[in-house]
Amino acid sequence: MSTLDRYIARSFYRGFTLVVLVLVTLFSFAAFVQELNDVGTGDYGVFEAALYVILTIPRRFFDLAPVSGLLGALFSLGSLAAESELIAMRSIGASVSQIASSSLKAAVPVVLLMVLVAQWIGPKYEKEARSLRSAAISKGPALETSEGFWLKDGRNFVRIGTLLGGNIPTDLIVLELDSFGRLKRYLVAADAIFDDGEGWRLRQVSETRFTDIGNTYDQFDEMPWKSELSLAELSKVPLAPETLAPTVLIKEIRHRLARGLATERHALAFWYMVSRPISFLAMLLFAVPFVFSSLRDSSHGRRTVLGAVIGVLAYLLDQISGFAGLIFTVHPAFTALFPPVLIGCVALALLVRAERL
Repeated sequence: MSTLDRYIARSFYRGFTLVVLVLVTLFSFAAFVQELNDVGTGDYGVFEAALYVILTIPRRFFDLAPVSGLLGALFSLGSLAAESELIAMRSIGASVSQIASSSLKAAVPVVLLMVLVAQWIGPKYEKEARSLRSAAISKGPALETSEGFWLKDGRNFVRIGTLLGGNIPTDLIVLELDSFGRLKRYLVAADAIFDDGEGWRLRQVSETRFTDIGNTYDQFDEMPWKSELSLAELSKVPLAPETLAPTVLIKEIRHRLARGLATERHALAFWYMVSRPISFLAMLLFAVPFVFSSLRDSSHGRRTVLGAVIGVLAYLLDQISGFAGLIFTVHPAFTALFPPVLIGCVALALLVRAERL
């Protein structure tokens, strides 16, 4: 590693560390405020809420790393530009491409850390966090099987396959028992929606009733569902695909394909994890020509604000691309990789332009 590489790396690590600490702290505080809504449910108190937020910090770091990389690079390179150090580097023969290459070399340890978090650290502590939360909130036993998660709902039993968006249980089976413990109704539903005024509503429902004189079968687009389950208790449902390790997601996708189940959300989660390190590198690369562009005469604060706006827009593009892919059945690899690849191409174009200036 050359002197230039080491100097830029030290500057980048200072900027990146500062930005990621600020962003993770802000987002963690927002998550803690949200968790306060469930404080008081069961044994879930302020201490449990704080511990839950702390345990989910690795996943938050993984999600925020690309934006943090952009802002950290803008902060560090902007500081070097403000002190005329970038001009000094150019005067001794360092090209814009060499400075960009040094920045990418500095990013390698961060990329390795992201892989470590995604595969081992994040899923481990996410599982511990949800176990702690569910143990404090839940009022009844729960059982995880290969087919989903079984919950006790009064004297009835509910199977939930997956949980979308944190509050929409999907792939449901409801077993309703009479006072003698005999099965009186069997429900299969695509999903359930909770309304504060009306309670739960099942959608795309198949109903089988069992009586002494025979069985009846009906189908409904929607029907009310009397359940004692609360939104808080849904924390007992298995981890969302977005929180699983990439290798676990691959196994889950293969398992669901073998059973003929939908895999789009799991595939999108897998490709999203693959795209995060790529997005981090693309954001970092984008920062270099951004500093050398016509904004080089702008104030440091203006450059940082513009970088923050770009980071937010890139994050929104990520989210919109993913959900649009699910709606229009576009391959998850394309929807997950399109934003970082687009940013990377724009960064390369700007890099070539900056090199010619």
